[in-house]
Amino acid sequence: MVRKETYKQLFINYNTIIQKTCEEGLMYVKSPKQYELLINQARADFEKLPFEGKLPTSYFESISSTEELISVFEIANEMCDEFVPMSFVNTVLRLQGITQIEQFAFGEFDMEIKATAIRILGEIKNVTHVQPLIDEIYRTKEELIKEIARQALIDIGEVAITILNNKLEQSELISGDDYHLLIALVKIDENHKFDVIYKLLKDCFLKADDIGIVARCLVDYGNKKAVSFLRGYLSRNLKKLDETTTMDVRSSIVSLGGMEYDI
Repeated sequence: MVRKETYKQLFINYNTIIQKTCEEGLMYVKSPKQYELLINQARADFEKLPFEGKLPTSYFESISSTEELISVFEIANEMCDEFVPMSFVNTVLRLQGITQIEQFAFGEFDMEIKATAIRILGEIKNVTHVQPLIDEIYRTKEELIKEIARQALIDIGEVAITILNNKLEQSELISGDDYHLLIALVKIDENHKFDVIYKLLKDCFLKADDIGIVARCLVDYGNKKAVSFLRGYLSRNLKKLDETTTMDVRSSIVSLGGMEYDI
């Protein structure tokens, strides 16, 4: 039998620990990556600190059925500000509760329930969830769900690259929700381990309905080789581009460390 009030207080304590860590560390955060590290540290701290005499994982390990798991999921959805404890994700795996989480993530449920479930799928890091997450991005009309699904793809990581790459390669025109996938790939390969990502970015730039967005993706990716690519494109197409697009490309060249004033 789930002790609902105990779990509510446990999740409140979880939120408090994350909030305290952020308040103490945000002044030192200079980038989204540093913020992510700060949050992950706070979540790790929660797992090590006893709550009412027991470590958090002990409470989740006491969950013994899928029914209890879903009851605690509903409490987590209500109480957790954004993330759920890592030890709860481990309990989902232990009890083979992924199927129910998938139903919450991809079924017709309230946005808050879908958001929590999608975040959990991101943390499970299973390649089988990549295509359903992509489908959800294109299906839903809720921009928040699109962004959370995109982050889940980023959290799943490198195993998602081939599926994302294939989807974008097959698109004759890069537009709309395609950009969520492109942004996810840039984040996944932030250390430039995969040459295919840079090639894809160049290809998408040339077939995008808004090359300014892809230019900014090239900046975020940070491969300095893109300077020559962007300069060459700008030189060849300067008279064809509108002012906004021209400025986007020029700005991207400068952001990557290149020069554009001579074009």
